[in-house]
Amino acid sequence: MRYLFLAWLFSAVVLTVSAQDIKVTPEMARQGEAFISSLKQRVTEDQDENARLAAAINDLQRRLSALESSNQSLRQEVTALKTQIAADGEARKNQLDRVEKVIRDSSKPPPAPPRPPSNAQSGTFEEYIVQQGATLSAIAKAYGVTVDEIKKANNLTNDNLRIGQKLLIPVK
Repeated sequence: MRYLFLAWLFSAVVLTVSAQDIKVTPEMARQGEAFISSLKQRVTEDQDENARLAAAINDLQRRLSALESSNQSLRQEVTALKTQIAADGEARKNQLDRVEKVIRDSSKPPPAPPRPPSNAQSGTFEEYIVQQGATLSAIAKAYGVTVDEIKKANNLTNDNLRIGQKLLIPVK
């Protein structure tokens, strides 16, 4: 831009000064033309550089737009993944809570077998159906008899019991 101004200024000076006022030698004319030619070349170079920079800016704007679009897609994917992770975490928590409940419930001691009526007659038996977790010692304690008495009444050779097995419990 400054070269253009200088060229204009030089042209204005040359046009306003008459040939009578200044004697223009051929050497001065050549120098003036060389200067104007140099200014024109610089202006052309500046215009070329401006065009190159404008093209580079357009390319950068296009790439920036593509990056913004890609970034928006990635943000949406991240949001979807966060939602999925939260849902998966909640599902895992629910599963763990259920497993914990099952473990807690299974670790509770088995319910004590019902106590026989206190007015039962001697030499009689009461029937007991084995519950999950019941042992001969727990049953014997609940009915106030010994393990050996239960084994003898049921012809048992060991302490193994099966759920649902019927036992005869001596009534004292």
